[in-house]
Amino acid sequence: MLPAGGLLFLACLAAWGLGRVRDNRAAAATRADAASPAASAAAPSPFADMVGEAGAGEGVDPFAIGATGANPVVGDEVWAAAEQLAAQAEVLYQSTLDAKAAGDRTLMVKQGKDAIQRFQTALEDSEPVELSLVAKHGETDPKARHVVRARKLWFQRVVWLHKSALH
Repeated sequence: MLPAGGLLFLACLAAWGLGRVRDNRAAAATRADAASPAASAAAPSPFADMVGEAGAGEGVDPFAIGATGANPVVGDEVWAAAEQLAAQAEVLYQSTLDAKAAGDRTLMVKQGKDAIQRFQTALEDSEPVELSLVAKHGETDPKARHVVRARKLWFQRVVWLHKSALH
């Protein structure tokens, strides 16, 4: 015969085990629903409200100056200068793509190196702006999100240029 404390312990252990079984079944059902094609087609994109998201896959650069309307980071000269520098780098990046398509390796390497230098300068100059916006307002703030996404795009351009244009 078990003491009362032992019975209480076994009852708690059984209740905990049943709760875990129910939780596991609910989680499995949720995963199965999420994996179905109908559920993924009906689910809205979590980034649908972000600036520049529409048309991003159609060759439109959502971070080009003027493409997204007013600059959300108004009044910050450092950010404005970095964005101008990145816009110049973007023009060089596009001409690098054109030179690559045309098979002009010399022009591709020259334009690619210039684009990398300008993107890297823009990234270095804009880092304090990103850090201060994220620290002050958090990552979900539209201004911080704009800066983070723009810098991420610039970094991706630099990576592509290093991999494709210089080798």
